[in-house]
Amino acid sequence: GIAIASLLIFGRQVWPGIFLGALAANLLTSIAVFSSVGIAIGNTLEALVACWLLQKSKRWKGSLESVSSVLTFVVYAAVLAPLVSATIGSLSLCLGEPNQWDRFTSLWLTWWMGDGFGALIVSPLLLAWSSRRQIDSRDMPEITSLFVLLIIVVLIVFGGWFPGPIKTYPLAFLALPCLLWAAMKFQQRVVTSAIVLMAGVAVWGAKHGYGPFVQPSANVSLLLLISFVGTSSLMTLIVAAVTNERREAEAAKSKLGSELEHNRRRIEDIVAHVPGVVWEAWGKPDTANQRIDFVSSHVEKLLGYSVEEWL
Repeated sequence: GIAIASLLIFGRQVWPGIFLGALAANLLTSIAVFSSVGIAIGNTLEALVACWLLQKSKRWKGSLESVSSVLTFVVYAAVLAPLVSATIGSLSLCLGEPNQWDRFTSLWLTWWMGDGFGALIVSPLLLAWSSRRQIDSRDMPEITSLFVLLIIVVLIVFGGWFPGPIKTYPLAFLALPCLLWAAMKFQQRVVTSAIVLMAGVAVWGAKHGYGPFVQPSANVSLLLLISFVGTSSLMTLIVAAVTNERREAEAAKSKLGSELEHNRRRIEDIVAHVPGVVWEAWGKPDTANQRIDFVSSHVEKLLGYSVEEWL
């Protein structure tokens, strides 16, 4: 997610930083150097592929403020691009550690889902905070209330705050109203921050055995957790995009209405000062059903009939 957002914000020339960062992260583990280099290459190519596909797409507008942009980002950055990293990374790891071949399918699926949902959760946050759109200070009290409530809910659901000895009740859906609140009322910075906050607490809680997705296998717990968080993120981003498009449409409608009213008043002013008869009629002049709906006030002075008589 960080890699893809970095390329979209700063340009593809920063790809060496992605390679060095991925290489350094893997060299600090027990993974072989050969495998670490392969994983770093896969991570770098994944980000480059995602950036190239998005920039070539006519539906990508540089942000996630429209439904078409959200869906385009999901397909290219969260579905297709991770195929590159998952394939190259899994092959590199198995070639460096032959005993991992039996786990290749599970490894590849975990890798693909992790990278895909990572892009879906983290990239929107960085893209939103890199934009010039600021949070309206008048919304700060409501935003504060939202995040206080969200923190309490996610700590109860994912952080072990639920009273009693059992901390794994299936209550994940309780976090959704807070995400929808953010999506329907605020702009992308607030929405993406709420998503990452929930994801961070959920991952921390799962590591410590809390939350509804804890399973005997840590890998299964991870896959279930990121599936929920990623799906919730997608839903929230789509609702936020729909709300933003509706808000923009209403603003455009209001602006158009003001322009139409201005032009109507201008035409009325011109007609009122024209030294002649101005009228508006419907139907062909030679038909009996023609009607006159408007005639200017000069008609009485010039033709001897009042406006009411003329109509």
